[in-house]
Amino acid sequence: MKIGILTQPLGVNYGGMLQNWALQEVLKQMGHTPITIQLRGIPKWKTDYYRCCAVLRFYLKKLIFHPTRNIEIRYSRLSAKYRDMRKFVKRRITTTKPLFGISLKKLRPYGVDVCIVGSDQVWRPKYNKHNFGAMFGDFLGVGSDVRCISYAASFGVDEWELSPRWTAIARICISGFSAVSVRERSGVELCRQYLGVEAQHVLDPTLLLKSESYAGLLSETEIRKLPKEPFVAVYILDSSEDKKRIVEQLSRKLGLITYNIAEIDSVSGLLPSTELWVAAIHRAAFVITDSFHGTAFSINFHKPFVVLGNEARGNGRFMSLLGMVGLVNRYISDATSESAYDIAVKKINWDEVEHVLNDNRKKSLGFLKDALQ
Repeated sequence: MKIGILTQPLGVNYGGMLQNWALQEVLKQMGHTPITIQLRGIPKWKTDYYRCCAVLRFYLKKLIFHPTRNIEIRYSRLSAKYRDMRKFVKRRITTTKPLFGISLKKLRPYGVDVCIVGSDQVWRPKYNKHNFGAMFGDFLGVGSDVRCISYAASFGVDEWELSPRWTAIARICISGFSAVSVRERSGVELCRQYLGVEAQHVLDPTLLLKSESYAGLLSETEIRKLPKEPFVAVYILDSSEDKKRIVEQLSRKLGLITYNIAEIDSVSGLLPSTELWVAAIHRAAFVITDSFHGTAFSINFHKPFVVLGNEARGNGRFMSLLGMVGLVNRYISDATSESAYDIAVKKINWDEVEHVLNDNRKKSLGFLKDALQ
């Protein structure tokens, strides 16, 4: 079966790319042919227009200011830093050409039989301003021969954020889904209360695959870039002075150096590749993160970790995952180095964690198989 995956735009988020890759791998193992539908936030002509304006500004500044002045093209520089990350999409993820907006007509050349919406925060308005309607299948229409389901779709938070208008639209559109699943336990109640549908709680796609399934991403070239001595992998999305202090003090107490996998390389000006990001967590002695997927990979790779609170990005995601595997105590909302260290030195019973994950893998894979029949 040809399956189109609708998710957040790829290329600037490690977790977003890896959950998409994992879902494609799972679907291939089931015998399906997946393809990710690339959605543009803005039309191509606007992207080209912004790029041309940036180049013109650069050369105008070169004419106006002294030629030795350090002038950079802001637009190009911001875009370029993701170059190594984006290579992952080209090498490992099957995609359509970039589409501005989606319709059955645009999908027809790809022969899609079923659309899967998910994972990541596809149902959170603030993270999906341009293609929000598509994530509820508003392009399908009545009597469409293309079915739509959701797999591990996420609202990101425990409270309802959709406006009354979007709630009404989403309620109508999602009634046409043949199966609905969400990534957070709280999402089950949100779907029932506001959308009038019964949803099943399932695992994030990255957790459907066991840790050994990521071996193919661990290239020796990337591994050689990692520190030779034991290290703390630090993946902080929203840095602050408090978080920096905790990372520094906790690493010192653990007797480990730090390796920041959210930091731009001073020589290349690039963020680490996606393969290097995976390798860093896989080889780390300890992980400090405020990221959902940083947490998910720490659990999957059986790495001791602490999660620093990140309320702006949605605590519900963390509480759902950590609560499921019995590790809520690894989450720190009001962190001090002392409380972080107390948590860090507590042993994790990985056999129990893996038992829970295996049970939930079976349930989640069962949902996906049944939904695609």
